[in-house]
Amino acid sequence: PRLALIVAGADDDMNRAMEMLPRAVTLALDPYARRLPDWIELARARGHEVMLTLSAPPIGGGRRDAGPMAILSSLDPKENLERLDWALDRASGFVGVVDIVGHRPASEADPILARLREHGLMLVSGSVVEHGANTAPVVVGEAISSDLSRRQLDQVLAALQDRARRDGRALGIVVATPNLLPHLAAWLASLEKQSIVLAPATAMLPAAADTGVAAK
Repeated sequence: PRLALIVAGADDDMNRAMEMLPRAVTLALDPYARRLPDWIELARARGHEVMLTLSAPPIGGGRRDAGPMAILSSLDPKENLERLDWALDRASGFVGVVDIVGHRPASEADPILARLREHGLMLVSGSVVEHGANTAPVVVGEAISSDLSRRQLDQVLAALQDRARRDGRALGIVVATPNLLPHLAAWLASLEKQSIVLAPATAMLPAAADTGVAAK
């Protein structure tokens, strides 16, 4: 069984996150991050796969402002594509984007996925994505709220392990607060004893998917 974990929200504490988390953990960075190109380069040098979070509200609701370039259902698709282009142009070296705001209808998702396909990027979503043919590869993961108690978090992580055993693979997406990082690191260290392989997010793609690394 293979299990992938995407950790978002560590932009302001990247050095600590990279020290504590195994290299197979995929890091998702905010396109607003001040040192985004530097963090991506450093993360890749340390063996981490990197993704961008779409400039939209994080898991857990409105604790942080979505920002001036947020991709929103209320906007015209053309404007959302312009905002997506802004995010994709912020850096290079990432393999895809993470969309964790919930359901997007096909009319909204298809233009985004078509643009990602042009760049050879994947999409990881926290919910099922309706989309047509000839779009970017999509992987659906379990969006894990940072508002959970430790007991609730352990229950969600145990369910993720069970899914990996049942289906052969599972993917979780978590926004990690500084206090949560040690707990995640300890859980990840326990996977090998349970014969579960920790893998990067791209390992969850169908074998035929053609995904690369964003380059300028």
